[in-house]
Amino acid sequence: MGRKIENSGPNLKADRRSTHDGYNLMDLEKIGPQNGDFEIKVVVLGKVLSKKNSKRSFDVGGVNVKRRRVVLPSKEYKRWEPKARAEVLAQLPTGFKPFDSPIEVRALYFWKQHRPDLSGMLESVGDAFESVLWTNDKLIKSWDGSRVIHDVKNPRVEIYVRRLQVES
Repeated sequence: MGRKIENSGPNLKADRRSTHDGYNLMDLEKIGPQNGDFEIKVVVLGKVLSKKNSKRSFDVGGVNVKRRRVVLPSKEYKRWEPKARAEVLAQLPTGFKPFDSPIEVRALYFWKQHRPDLSGMLESVGDAFESVLWTNDKLIKSWDGSRVIHDVKNPRVEIYVRRLQVES
C-alpha cells in the first residue's frame, strides 16, 4: 500500500450525521481511489469562489497594438485565490514538491447556501493550486469522485491528490 499524507487543516470535525445529500461524513474518507504510491489531502475552509461567475471583460491594445478583448476573473476570486493558496501551503509537509506527472484529483465541495456549479469549482481549484499542489493543471487527468455536498455548518473544499498509476 502506498504512502498517504493527510492533514485535515485547521480543526475540522467530522461527525456521524448525514449531510443533506445523504452522505455520511465519516464515510466520505472512503470515497475514491485507495491504491496509489502517494496521496495527499488538504482542506480549504469557507466558500470556494468560481472563476466563471462575474468575469470582467476589457478591451486592451491601442495605437501600435491591435485591440482585443481580455476576460479576467472576478475581483472576489482574485482576493480568494492568494488566501486559499496560503492555507494549503501551511498544510503541506516540509519539502513538499508539486506533482509534476499525471495526477487524479478528487475535490469534495461542502457548500452552505446556493448549490455551486461543479465545473466552475473544478476550474477554480485547478488554477488556484497550480505551482502549489501540481506544476500545471494540464497534469490533472481525472476529477473522479468530485462532488458538491450540502453542509450548512462547515463550508469547505477537501482536495485529494494522487499520482496517476501508469500501466505498462
